[in-house]
Amino acid sequence: MARYFKTLAAIGAVVIVGLYVGAVAHAAQGEKAKAPTVFTSFWSLPKQGDTVVLVVAGSAEPVTFNTSADTGFGGVCIHCMLNQPFKFKEFKFTCGVCGCTKTNAECIAWKDLKKNTMDEVMNVFPVGLAMKATFNTPGDPKSGLKSLWVDRRTVLLSVEGLDGKTPADLATIAKAVGGGKAEAIDGGKKLIITLKADYDGDLPVKLVKAIEKAGVKILRPTEVADAK
Repeated sequence: MARYFKTLAAIGAVVIVGLYVGAVAHAAQGEKAKAPTVFTSFWSLPKQGDTVVLVVAGSAEPVTFNTSADTGFGGVCIHCMLNQPFKFKEFKFTCGVCGCTKTNAECIAWKDLKKNTMDEVMNVFPVGLAMKATFNTPGDPKSGLKSLWVDRRTVLLSVEGLDGKTPADLATIAKAVGGGKAEAIDGGKKLIITLKADYDGDLPVKLVKAIEKAGVKILRPTEVADAK
């Protein structure tokens, strides 16, 4: 009988260890699947090289990133509202999520396009549209860009003139686009806004007007500002 109970105890120990190892492995997979992201938005595209310059939350100045054919991109498809991941080399490919016959570029830009290229997509995005960036080393922009994911409920802007603005002033800006939360970050050099509706339609125009009315200036490269 004693040997029987010893056997049961041994089996139980093995099961517990197995469950623990499985739980740890599952947690590790979960952490890997949910890699840390940092909010960014489009700043400019250098004329030479496969690079993109982004406003990055936590970085004092816009950051230049090298890109490749396998750099990841994605967001929500305008036609089926499903998550649509693809790679930079696939902007011109037909959307494989819902079979809408549109290109990945058009589905993610939420507009009909002519060239269906990454640079065209970036330039038709409304000012400050946020993209969640994943870096090769989590949280470290210097390690290089791994992927971008469009977040239509967040706006990130490089600005000046936030000094002295109260929480009530920022709340007025958010109220102009249907509510949400506006917050000064990076020492008042950036404005991040979380929205209750998708940043589309007339919201970008309303937001720019509300920011300018508050006495805040949105900083953009001349060539990008002129193109809007």
